[in-house]
Amino acid sequence: MLIDGFFGFTGRQRELLQVIFGQSEQVTCALLLDTAEDSLLFRTAQNEWEALKRLAGDREQQTVRLENPSYRLQNEGLRFLERHFFAAREPEAIEAEHLRLMAGRNIREELSMVAADIAKKVREQGLRYRDFALLSGSLEEYGPIAETVFAKYGVPLFVDRGRSSLGKPIFAFVQSALRLISPERYFRQEDLLILLKTGLCGEDRDLISRFENYCTMWQISGERLIRDDDWTQNPAGLGKLDEKGEVLLKELNGLRQRLRAPLLRFKHWRRQFTGF
Repeated sequence: MLIDGFFGFTGRQRELLQVIFGQSEQVTCALLLDTAEDSLLFRTAQNEWEALKRLAGDREQQTVRLENPSYRLQNEGLRFLERHFFAAREPEAIEAEHLRLMAGRNIREELSMVAADIAKKVREQGLRYRDFALLSGSLEEYGPIAETVFAKYGVPLFVDRGRSSLGKPIFAFVQSALRLISPERYFRQEDLLILLKTGLCGEDRDLISRFENYCTMWQISGERLIRDDDWTQNPAGLGKLDEKGEVLLKELNGLRQRLRAPLLRFKHWRRQFTGF
């Protein structure tokens, strides 16, 4: 199991890590750290590393810290900045022929200088657009203006707008499953519906919609979602259950049973490994 892209872990994520540690033969977690363990800049990541060690220690698992230098910085000037930019003491100056410092009156002027410089290097030095990368500390501010400015100079631009991992189906699925079996949110209707709507349960969307309507109509949540007895209320509401309603009710109970069995197994399995 490889875990990457995290600066820290929430309580729920730590619960998931407990499960992962218990089931995986090897877990590799990438954290952005400094070689100096007392670095204030990377204190949050250092705290996470210490927490991961404790988590592994509780399970009598061995931890090994592997430190690798950055291979992305190929010139000494950038490596110098990386090492000393946040240093408490001013380092001895070096010659940095590949670094240029430019200042503009506003964001548009800054980006215009960059776009013009890229266009010139492509035209005169035979470089390719893919040889350039533009980094910004505030994509929300620079992104929209960069798209306009670069288009003006004829420089193609791809803006990598990251999206939260929590919006992805697999994360929503895992989070909902954990919530469903937690004592605080024991089988809440909304968590079960989120699980279904991830599309990872293999159920028909139309049946999921009917399932949601039924649960909302009869206010079904908690223990009533997972009890062994089948539902008997009319899917059409008050009134006599007709043949069409019986068929739909059978389908709804079938869906509930298909969800109920694995979720209860998951609950039992989690209790075995975590004790709660």
